[in-house]
Amino acid sequence: MADEETLVAQEEVEHLDAPARGSAEELLDAGASDLLGRMRHSTAHVMAEAIMRLFPGAKLGIGPAITDGFYYDVLLDRALTPDDLAAIEAEMAKSIAANHVFKLAEHTFADARAALVAFDQPFKVEIMDDLAAKAVANGETAPNVTTYRHGDFEDLCRGPHVESTGKIGAFKLLSVAGAYWRGKSDRPMLQRIYGTAWETKEQLEQYLWRRDEARKRDHRKLGVALDLFSFHDVSPGSAFWHPKGQRLWRTLETAMREMQERRGYQEVSTPIVVSKQLWEQSGHWDLYRDNMFIIESEGEEYSLKPMNCPESTVIYRTQTRSYRDLHFAFQNLGASTATSSQGRSVD
Repeated sequence: MADEETLVAQEEVEHLDAPARGSAEELLDAGASDLLGRMRHSTAHVMAEAIMRLFPGAKLGIGPAITDGFYYDVLLDRALTPDDLAAIEAEMAKSIAANHVFKLAEHTFADARAALVAFDQPFKVEIMDDLAAKAVANGETAPNVTTYRHGDFEDLCRGPHVESTGKIGAFKLLSVAGAYWRGKSDRPMLQRIYGTAWETKEQLEQYLWRRDEARKRDHRKLGVALDLFSFHDVSPGSAFWHPKGQRLWRTLETAMREMQERRGYQEVSTPIVVSKQLWEQSGHWDLYRDNMFIIESEGEEYSLKPMNCPESTVIYRTQTRSYRDLHFAFQNLGASTATSSQGRSVD
């Protein structure tokens, strides 16, 4: 067995609430909410099957459907190469041609966990243990779990899937990136293999063409080529604006300010670093903490602001207001925020 979901039968999947970030349920969420999503999730299973055939000692993480494709996280004893991706694609094509039916089966928690231990799949076992711990915390027993089998490959999985591997359309593996297990830097680094799948070959070709065109217009390359900005390791992900780029920035900023002023906006500015208390209140802390820049100082936790709206509400509540004031909205402009009389949120 090996992959990503459990807990409930296939027909219940579409009624599940979104899982908490970093939870076992999130790791088990296939992300397959429609037919194309189910096909992509099924393609991820077929890719995992191919990986296990080519690399028998592989340790499988999770493999959900995502926007425009799918991925699978895997721990191997060496880095994958373009030739490896081609070999995996060839194995996948064999499985698709064989038209194996996806078969759902339910297992007791103990039997499923024992099988995963026997197959030496520690990441799957960890997911199982988290599910058990949650059940115990709620005063319940560990739940039964489900698996999906196609051919000789069986994966811990909640589904849903297409009827058989033959229902998978045109696909292609795209790239490999590093991904920490469960998004935590103190956990093992896995290799995340990205792929895409579409109903027809024409749709796949159109997607690959759009992807290639977007790559040609990548602002990170164009900005450097036009001497607008550059990126450096001393501040990863942040642009260093060159004279021409800063002039362009200021021109656009001035145009935005003039446009907002004509429409009744009032500009304010809020701090860049704010206590986690505000982000807990807004919900950002629980949902996005792994992707926020956390700062600790004098025993307190702070974060660089991921957005302006929560901070703007702090300004709003500095005085008692009439219900007529509830039409205020907020507009982000560079490092500032502007309030507006427009009846909509534009941050």
